[in-house]
Amino acid sequence: MDALARSGGYLVIAGGGLMVALLVVLAASPTGPAIYAFFLVTVLLGLGVLGLAVQPGARIGRFGQVSAWAAALGGLAVVVVGAYAIGTNQFSTDIGGDDPLGPLFALTSTAWMFGSLGFAIALLRAGAIPPLGAWLVLAGTISAIVVGSLAATSYPALSYLSAVPFGAGWVLIGSAAIRPAGVRAA
Repeated sequence: MDALARSGGYLVIAGGGLMVALLVVLAASPTGPAIYAFFLVTVLLGLGVLGLAVQPGARIGRFGQVSAWAAALGGLAVVVVGAYAIGTNQFSTDIGGDDPLGPLFALTSTAWMFGSLGFAIALLRAGAIPPLGAWLVLAGTISAIVVGSLAATSYPALSYLSAVPFGAGWVLIGSAAIRPAGVRAA
């Protein structure tokens, strides 16, 4: 856990940055092979959040701890479901299409996203980071749920772009976390 705690900030920077880049690419080509990189995003952000949660002196409370584990386990579950879908030739990149594993993807990605959101809120409540990153994670989550859901079939590019603030917020949170004070001080 020590190595995870030391690398948490870097992992969320990498995950958030990759997410932003991936969302822009997917907005241009929604059914392209770039969708597979989303599995790496969930792992990077899930492990990064857990790494920030286990840093010595992290002041995130019980809510933050539970949220961090939900993000990490949700991200891992997304990868497991994805690997199964790919291995059994059931993976679909068709937005709104008939995906037999769609409910499992929805459940696991919701756990990952809301775990990540809860952790950002815990950081904000604790005053452990500059607030802009956490607010972007919150705005990106709401935007992805509302705009992303409404635009998924009619405007797939807008659906993907609606989650960009989520990834950008994690880049800012990771940047704040790698500073000498980490997630302990405001």
